[in-house]
Amino acid sequence: NDLCRLYTCRGEFEKAHTVIREARELWRSLDHQVMLADSFGSEAEAYFNAGEYEQSLECSQQGLAISETTGNKWGQAYDSMLMAFVYFESGRLGSGIPLAEESVRLADEAGLIASSISLRSELALMYMICGVPEKAFPLIEQALQVAEAKQPAWKTFPQAVKVRMYLLEG
Repeated sequence: NDLCRLYTCRGEFEKAHTVIREARELWRSLDHQVMLADSFGSEAEAYFNAGEYEQSLECSQQGLAISETTGNKWGQAYDSMLMAFVYFESGRLGSGIPLAEESVRLADEAGLIASSISLRSELALMYMICGVPEKAFPLIEQALQVAEAKQPAWKTFPQAVKVRMYLLEG
């Protein structure tokens, strides 16, 4: 739908912000609320990858508000996932864990495999770091099952997290 994610992956954050804001104006003019919400998520990803966490949260919150208003579970899962990643990365586990749990639940319903696999894996790691392996190991197994069934190329992420979990366990 636009080049924001491409520029983000290339580390060209200013270009990412420029193109997503142009796209956002088009979505507004078309009154396409689902894509408008998605544009906030795209920009949140750019901010997150640039280490600008508060700006990422602001964009995610705007996208989440639109997705809640429209009843878009995929969008809700997506923006919640992005916010959880910010909270985890900035050490705010008390805010990130419940948000991640909600994102994973919504993602499973809506088919957002990024959250069903990667965020579920991150959540497992956070539980392990917090000393709750009885929650961590079932989550990582679920992430592996989802990856195997829906996106086999993504199995390496939960596998790597599982290795880290075993290392944390000693």
